[in-house]
Amino acid sequence: MTIKITAEEMAHEIARARENIAAGESAHILAEQHNLDGDHIDVLWGLLLDPSGFRYPSGFVALGSPESRHGVQRTLEMCTNLTEMGLLTKTRAFDERLGEEVDTYLPSESVCAFWQERVECNPERYSDEYMREEIRRALGYEEAER
Repeated sequence: MTIKITAEEMAHEIARARENIAAGESAHILAEQHNLDGDHIDVLWGLLLDPSGFRYPSGFVALGSPESRHGVQRTLEMCTNLTEMGLLTKTRAFDERLGEEVDTYLPSESVCAFWQERVECNPERYSDEYMREEIRRALGYEEAER
């Protein structure tokens, strides 16, 4: 089954795909420069695409299985490592769900600028038609007739 979307929705999907490609490229380039492993790449890539950042309340104890608690702890360690390298910044931000300020990890200004440079050069490297075909192939979207 093909999902029909409007030209405006397709343009939005193309922009999101370009941001995702640029985030992945940026994370991999920075990983090579800083000798990062795949888990650090995933955290950096994810944070480039998530404007709310990784939020962690002070003194928070993760619940759930030992694996999920370990995953949260590992992500926090990676965020700390990336902050020490200057790739992330740690700040405090209000979390509406918790009703309090929490530690928040976000990409540093230099990482965001590097990513935006990659986003801006993507239209030169990946035409709209190429992106449409990739979106059709990956997601099954088909642009509705205008």
